[in-house]
Amino acid sequence: MQVTRKLVLIALGALLAVSLFATTGISSPVPVHAANSCQGTQACDGTTASIGDNSCNGYQACYNATGVIGDNSCNAESACAYAGASGGTSAIGDGSCNGYYACYAIGYYAQATVGDGSCNEYVACYEIGLYGSATIGDDSCNSFEGCYYMAFYGSAAVGDGSCDGNGYACFQAGYNGNAMIGDDACNGYYACIYVGFYGSVEIGDGSCGTGDYSCYEIGFYMTTSVGHDSCNGYQACSTFAFDIPGDVGNNACNGDSVCYSLNGSIGDCDNNDVFIAECSAHSRNPRENVAGALGNVLSGAAKKNQTAAAGAAVAATTPQAAAATLKPPSTGDAGLAGGSSSRDIAPLVAGFVLALAFAAAARRRKA
Repeated sequence: MQVTRKLVLIALGALLAVSLFATTGISSPVPVHAANSCQGTQACDGTTASIGDNSCNGYQACYNATGVIGDNSCNAESACAYAGASGGTSAIGDGSCNGYYACYAIGYYAQATVGDGSCNEYVACYEIGLYGSATIGDDSCNSFEGCYYMAFYGSAAVGDGSCDGNGYACFQAGYNGNAMIGDDACNGYYACIYVGFYGSVEIGDGSCGTGDYSCYEIGFYMTTSVGHDSCNGYQACSTFAFDIPGDVGNNACNGDSVCYSLNGSIGDCDNNDVFIAECSAHSRNPRENVAGALGNVLSGAAKKNQTAAAGAAVAATTPQAAAATLKPPSTGDAGLAGGSSSRDIAPLVAGFVLALAFAAAARRRKA
């Protein structure tokens, strides 16, 4: 019993020495994070990430995360927990990944990069690039499960102002294949869901950008491409090239249900070419046969700035809310049984001196 008591006191002395180093700034072994960050129970436990200001606030917000996390990012429960944690790499920009499990385990085994103002929504970019490679631009994937499981095994890249909408835009894109999505693209409910799931898809700027279900499941098994400013409208190009190869050119297939479930390819079209067969409606939807819809081309450029301030707005309030509502981890009852006496002082001091000696030796090695 006496031996056990002395060992406990030696350990306590060592902890006091560590506390001294941490509070005085002398070769502190405790990671130092930026101001107003890592607030909340286990918010940054186990993390080796470089963390910016006002980030990683919430229960296990950045638990075991690695890589780089910018300012005003990863504020919510498990928002960036386990990012790049098992040999992978992750990088998160400013004002991003604010939401419940928004960027949970991204790049866990492989690679994931998130730009500024992106992935701000409930599970928006959950486990992207877990085994594959995912790159998200600025102001993108700000929708419910917007880029969920993207490039889980495969590869995917999303430009700026894309995959935003009411939900599921770009859901599981490039899951086990390849998906390349340009700027101001795939902004609509279920737009671009499952694209390149097993196949390979390239979508140009301003395409599939307006209209729910536009470009739904295109290139699910096959290789296909969509040019710029194309496939804008409800169900436009939906299930195109699902299991038969084909391509869509520039300024083509714009309108509700235009090029729905189309087999084959559509060339480039100008807005005035409404009477040219390949630039008119190619709908195979029995409910609609829309013709000459190219005068209604929408580039989707207005979409880009709709969510630009979303990340900063969420993050600006999250740290304060976290500080007001989250409690620090409970330390439990750390007291020692029995009374103290002068016999306890020697082992306590021994532990303290031992820790100081190790710290001094470590500094000499560094020198």
